[in-house]
Amino acid sequence: MMSYTKLEKFFDFSEPAVGTAGLSRPHARTRKAAVRWASGPYQARSFVGSKSFGDWPDEVDRDVPIAIGREENRAGTARSTCPKLRNFFISGMRRLSCSFLVLIFLLCGLSATSRAGLVWDSTTVTIDTHGSPETRLAEFRFRNDSDQPVRIRGVKSSCGCTVVRPEKDVYAPGESGILPISHKPKSGSVPRRYRISVSTDESGGRVHDLALVVLSEPRLTVEGRRMLVWEKGESRTPKEIVLRTKPGDALQLTGAAAESEIVTAELAGSGDQRTLRITPKDGATGRVRIRLQSEPPLPEMDATFFAVLR
Repeated sequence: MMSYTKLEKFFDFSEPAVGTAGLSRPHARTRKAAVRWASGPYQARSFVGSKSFGDWPDEVDRDVPIAIGREENRAGTARSTCPKLRNFFISGMRRLSCSFLVLIFLLCGLSATSRAGLVWDSTTVTIDTHGSPETRLAEFRFRNDSDQPVRIRGVKSSCGCTVVRPEKDVYAPGESGILPISHKPKSGSVPRRYRISVSTDESGGRVHDLALVVLSEPRLTVEGRRMLVWEKGESRTPKEIVLRTKPGDALQLTGAAAESEIVTAELAGSGDQRTLRITPKDGATGRVRIRLQSEPPLPEMDATFFAVLR
């Protein structure tokens, strides 16, 4: 025969629930369970009732839905088997979750490997303008390492001074390509960095970020003014301009030449520091341009100096 009863130990409503002071019983957090008693050694399979969290015995888990097996020994004392069941269930779920995550990572790795797409020899290219305003050319090299054709949808630069035009749009698997760049330097000697974004159709859409670093340190530094002036009545004694080249640079200063005979120009010194000495003729007046000679030749604005005789 089967009979049903309440577990008075678990469902004592005589005292208020712990942590629910000021609240009536219906407002306390409750649980429900079903209790069924079998003949012979009494075995609690499930229970039905309402119980506040604060009143549950310590051996009953408060966070897991109730499914507690309970048996009584000859002394009438009871012990709970719920922690064992719960631990077994949780450990099994953890092992299953770890295995599932490892499988996902492996699949993602295989997918990324099979769809490598465009691979760049270098994502950063550096050019040195040596302080010259002349347009400089550079390039980024790449290849298509995927097993599918890759289309370049567009290229954007962070500055209008940098122009990028792909040689073509579609690259077959294993094909290599070049992304040419034309850069118009800005004035100043501060290094600059420009961002170049290349959009492709890889995996439904991908953006490759590249960088162009521009160094603008001039090859020749002039200490003082480029124009030397002799005022009216001033003695026509020689004046000098100090010139410095970048250490380790291949630039060689070979001489200086004046466009008029009213002054003479000569280059003195050696190494990274040279001196341009200009000597005017007595009584001469006028304005003379002086050209600095070098190998390789310097831009005109860097190699030009003036002498003014009043």
